[in-house]
Amino acid sequence: MAKAARPVTVLNPMFRLLLAINGAIFLLTFGTLVLLSCLAGEPLTKAQGVLLQVSEYLCTTTAGAFIGMLGGKAGNAEGVR
Repeated sequence: MAKAARPVTVLNPMFRLLLAINGAIFLLTFGTLVLLSCLAGEPLTKAQGVLLQVSEYLCTTTAGAFIGMLGGKAGNAEGVR
């Protein structure tokens, strides 16, 4: 009895590029958050506070984008052969 072939998921090259860009933004903003928290003195200057807020916003936004992109890809049967 022959086993049924398992479906293979094919990733679009543009989807891979989008994942790479999103990952790069996430790593840069997360790295900024870590460095700022380690190196900044107390109290934070106004510029450091703004950088912290922007980095936090971008980090949470890109994390949500990862969930949305991968969840949408998992629910899409178009890329399965």
